[in-house]
Amino acid sequence: MEKLIHSLQAHSLKKNVERIISSLDVKLQNGKDLSIVFLDLYNKGLISQSEYLFYKTKFTVQHTTSSIENVILDCQCGIYIYDDMDQCLWNVFSNSMSNEFNVWVKGLTVEENPVCLINAEYLFIQDIFLDTPDLPRKYREILLKFGYRSLLLHPLMHNNQVQGYSVLLFKDLRILNDKELHYFITQSNFLVKKLYSYRSHLMKVIRNDEIIT
Repeated sequence: MEKLIHSLQAHSLKKNVERIISSLDVKLQNGKDLSIVFLDLYNKGLISQSEYLFYKTKFTVQHTTSSIENVILDCQCGIYIYDDMDQCLWNVFSNSMSNEFNVWVKGLTVEENPVCLINAEYLFIQDIFLDTPDLPRKYREILLKFGYRSLLLHPLMHNNQVQGYSVLLFKDLRILNDKELHYFITQSNFLVKKLYSYRSHLMKVIRNDEIIT
């Protein structure tokens, strides 16, 4: 009986922890350092190693994208992971963008997409309204639908392979200075190191092969 009570208490505690974790996005956006919290939960057996790595990575990426948005004003920063199996992009970190926009670009196919052939060069389009072969037509239409006018995109490269993209979107026509451009590229290169080792796990989560609460 005592073991049953202990098991129920542990189950209840784990459920409470899961509910708390699921509400952490606001704190992640505000730059609160919660990595020590995740480590403590893992050490106490309340979250798995997979969950610990997931939230630790999420915190790091979210903190970096928030920093980019603070330095480069009036931008919205998103991180897209390239799925080489399904030939599409998944927007895995883009909390400043609306949920409706994120739904539209979820699993955006990139077949015959020249952007994926960019090696290590950034792509800046000052006026999205002007048609360009460098921007997939479907993505361009979605951007215009949600009122975006300028775009800066940088491929996240590892071992000469595209792992994904970091992207800045602006609702107004924008010209970036050298300082802003350098900061964005530097932070993007930092992100690819954080995301590379965890990319395969993210793909499992995205494909619903594994459930992360």
